[in-house]
Amino acid sequence: MQLQLGEVLAIIISSPKVAKEVLKTHDTAFTNRPVLLAIEVMSYDNSGMVFAPYDDYCRQMRKLCVMQFLRVKRIQSFRSIREEEVWNLIEGISSSEGLQINFTEKISSLTYVPDLFPSLKFLSFLTGKKPALEKMHRKLDKILDDIINDHKKKRTSANRHASDRDDIVDVLLKLQESGELEFNLTSNRIKAVTLNIDEVDIQKLDYLKLVVKETLRLHPPAALIPRESREKCEINGYEIPNNTKVYINAWAIGRDTEYWSDADCFHPERFQGSHIDFRGANFEFIPFGRGRRICPGISFALATIELVLSQLVYHLNWKLPNEIKPEEIDMSESFGLSCRRKNDLKLIATPWSPLLHEIH
Repeated sequence: MQLQLGEVLAIIISSPKVAKEVLKTHDTAFTNRPVLLAIEVMSYDNSGMVFAPYDDYCRQMRKLCVMQFLRVKRIQSFRSIREEEVWNLIEGISSSEGLQINFTEKISSLTYVPDLFPSLKFLSFLTGKKPALEKMHRKLDKILDDIINDHKKKRTSANRHASDRDDIVDVLLKLQESGELEFNLTSNRIKAVTLNIDEVDIQKLDYLKLVVKETLRLHPPAALIPRESREKCEINGYEIPNNTKVYINAWAIGRDTEYWSDADCFHPERFQGSHIDFRGANFEFIPFGRGRRICPGISFALATIELVLSQLVYHLNWKLPNEIKPEEIDMSESFGLSCRRKNDLKLIATPWSPLLHEIH
């Protein structure tokens, strides 16, 4: 489907077959991301790994992040931190026993006129949106400066941590000092990358993994996966001009009746014994994208999702308020850079695990 969004030509792809052409056959032609004002301001002129142009800098940053921060061993090293944070969440919820809890994360989405009319960038000043973003950016920049300076002081201290406990800032500062990279790793680029970043028992919870898969099928984190063409090419018999914005409709693909029976029904058992996975091999199921710009944090995301979900279900009993039935819940979504519920989910939690009863 072709859309003319102001001055911007956009193509929406909702077919696994055509998505395969973009994300595999012509992957190199669609490795760029569309440029958006909010991303440009907040990520130090598109220096962040997710929206940076796909050049040598982007490739090296992705490799660095995957090898240093997102590999399985590194993710496992932060296990105690995740468990502590989840336990704090459980305790906070259990202290509100019997009360309604707003369970919806507040994630802002932005559709902005100058992103659709690039020649009208002066509107960003008339509407006050760009000055507001820049004010927020200056505050964040000061916080990141303090973090970097603190790490620099620790690195010169005789009591600094061993390298295997270095966090993302330590590794980037070390690379900056060594000059090993093929590009200039400035302080702003360090800031931009910094913005992007019991579990053993979870591996035995097979049905939990089916639930996570089915949830990602129906409600992918990004309903529309953004790409932008770097050159003219042909997709499904149609010529796609250079600099065309292409959005892969992961939401519609996950509900395609040609690939999914009872596509709109929540049925985790459909994945039982199935080879279908979300790491890019199956184009009917791409909640994290595919190809050269597939989400590098899949393992980190799963470690967090599975831990939080398992602990919430294990330690607490849940029910809907006001005798609402599960089938009456409004599952409508509000779409933006990421998906969120259109209406907040409100639940009532009751502690049941012996450990929580001992605390209270």
